[in-house]
Amino acid sequence: MLMAEHSKAQVMKIVNYVGDNPDRFSSLCKVFLYGTYRLSQRASWAVNYCVRSHPDFILDRFDELLEMLDRSHHDAVKRNILRMLQYVDIPTRWQGSFYTRCLHFLGSSKEPIAVRVFSMQLLYNIAKGTPELEEELRQLLRDIPLDASPALHARSRNLLKELG
Repeated sequence: MLMAEHSKAQVMKIVNYVGDNPDRFSSLCKVFLYGTYRLSQRASWAVNYCVRSHPDFILDRFDELLEMLDRSHHDAVKRNILRMLQYVDIPTRWQGSFYTRCLHFLGSSKEPIAVRVFSMQLLYNIAKGTPELEEELRQLLRDIPLDASPALHARSRNLLKELG
């Protein structure tokens, strides 16, 4: 199904097939994590939608997701990992690792805008409720360069409002 076509309609067919079945999700996730470059890219989109509906599906995969963020050369994979994690309560054990990677992505002008924007959101989700991290994030968001993309500015403004 992943190789048949690369479209949202095809992704939704896959998501509907997976449904609330953790075994089917596990099979899809294996393709995402260990498949070829093209299969991994295509599976990342479907995994993202599955996790939105069933955040608990990904709870035992944080180490693998961190590894994917470190080794992935495909922007779609990084983007979809960060996008899906917006909907997941990351356990304390992994928060520092994700926070560090998101700081790196946000600060790198070489990263695509979507990766940087989703990194902002994940930084916010992790920092929320920890005054020191909230202050660090406020400063980072205030320091977004003036020539940065409108998407970066919009997300930083929204998150600064949330931080108060």
